[in-house]
Amino acid sequence: MAKEMMINYQAGKGGPLSQSYQDLETFIAECLVRALDHRMRVKLEARDSATKQAEDMIADMTRQGLTLTRPFYLLLERLREKRQALRRIHAVVIRRTAKERTLRCLRARPCRGMAGDGAPTSGE
Repeated sequence: MAKEMMINYQAGKGGPLSQSYQDLETFIAECLVRALDHRMRVKLEARDSATKQAEDMIADMTRQGLTLTRPFYLLLERLREKRQALRRIHAVVIRRTAKERTLRCLRARPCRGMAGDGAPTSGE
């Protein structure tokens, strides 16, 4: 990604929007801030028109020199998708782990309040 950043930086630093961001670090920071701004706006508005508008604005920024904005914008979406997938996987793992733990407990020995066959014991 570092090589891609340098290529995009070199390609964009002469653009009109990037004139205030000639230093690599400020260029990267500005592109990231703008990508985050538009990604958050799309999330908050949750409309197809907001997505289209953000993508059009990102394309315009790229044409005007902020060439890392689009790669950051796309990367943020992939990270969001991965986070959602990880949350779903985590929930499944937790459920299965709890179920397996219960089954192991029932098979191995009577659990508190349960006989080995899963039936309630008396006197507990």
